Amino acid sequence: MLRLIYFYYGTLCPGWSTLRAFSRGQKHFIVLWLRYWVIYTFFQGLGGLTDFLFSWLPLYAVLKLILSICLWFSVPYSTNYIYKSIAEQLFCKLGPIIEQSCLVQQRLSHQMLRFFWGVVAPFAPTNSKEVIPLDGELLKRELTDLMAEIDKDELEKRRKHELELRNHLNLYARQVLPEHSGNPDCPLQDAIEYLTQRLGNNN
Repeated sequence: MLRLIYFYYGTLCPGWSTLRAFSRGQKHFIVLWLRYWVIYTFFQGLGGLTDFLFSWLPLYAVLKLILSICLWFSVPYSTNYIYKSIAEQLFCKLGPIIEQSCLVQQRLSHQMLRFFWGVVAPFAPTNSKEVIPLDGELLKRELTDLMAEIDKDELEKRRKHELELRNHLNLYARQVLPEHSGNPDCPLQDAIEYLTQRLGNNN
């Protein structure tokens, strides 16, 4: 239960406030919450040491909870005060030592990575892909055949469309105007024959 309280008030709520300050562009609160996280990290490390040394005391957990509640309900201004009064001076003195240890850790991690890669690389499967040369003549021939197929399909669609149009014209001449369907002097019959002749010539 205490872990849940510590997580909610110490991590979740300040994390949400930090994201809100960043999203709104509030530079003043951004600085305050960044200082909070510096103090929070410092107290987390210090709390691990004090838990190891003083956790056997009867009132240690209660005192730690009271101090944490006082800190939670006064953030970020309380952590800003702690940062300016204590942590800023302490970090100025410990800054070179921390930076040197970070550089040593970075070099050590690089060496370990190189060693691990040197051990694993000989057993790693190689995925070498052969580059297939491009044949220009073959590509040209394939494109020509493709264009011919496209033209053939377009011509076939055009023929089907003209055939359907001719059938509709004949059907219109027989059903809609039956009295003029056999009359050679009818202008509509001449128009139908003309369109039919044009469609036949296109085929």
